[in-house]
Amino acid sequence: MVFFLTHAHNSRLQFSGTRFVDLRLRVPLRVPPVFLSAIYNKPQLLLLLLRHGATIDERQTGSRSDDWDLNMLLRHLTRILWASLGTDFEDTPWDTTVVSSTLHDVWECLRFLLRVIKQIQMGELEFSLMNFDPGGLTVTSSSHEFIRSVSEKGIVPKLKSRYLEPSELKHLCRLVIRDSLNINWNLPYGIFSLPLPKVLQRYVNLEED
Repeated sequence: MVFFLTHAHNSRLQFSGTRFVDLRLRVPLRVPPVFLSAIYNKPQLLLLLLRHGATIDERQTGSRSDDWDLNMLLRHLTRILWASLGTDFEDTPWDTTVVSSTLHDVWECLRFLLRVIKQIQMGELEFSLMNFDPGGLTVTSSSHEFIRSVSEKGIVPKLKSRYLEPSELKHLCRLVIRDSLNINWNLPYGIFSLPLPKVLQRYVNLEED
């Protein structure tokens, strides 16, 4: 994958105005690879695509109204995270070394996506979280409460700052730098030619939250 992405970028390859990294695959979900990697819980593939400038917040020309968008993807991952953690997660210490592989992958996908999101519009992640019990379907929590809880517990701390609070200036600067590099086909390798300390180069390269 790295080989093809690198050569596509070096050749500035586009198909009807769409870059190689954003090409929709012919699958039932009709979504670009960056969405598929998150939907199917492939965090390392997701991070690779994001580093190469994959687009996450724009609908492509010709897309249908029922195609997935970024907010749908975030709601999907939030629901899975909630279901995987269980309703009593606040009473259990968070340790990534002992959680299930599925939960760990969903957790990483959500973290990686938040590294490239400027701000989530208020109301987009408001929904009821349901839990099945022998008596039927029961509302157990709201997404707003869950987002605040997982953020304050340190599970996904940036979810709160992307949704319930203004994003940090440092993060916004990272996005501006990445946008400028991406316009000129310089992601991700152009990052390492910038006159920045190594720690900031890694931050711009999405290696840190």
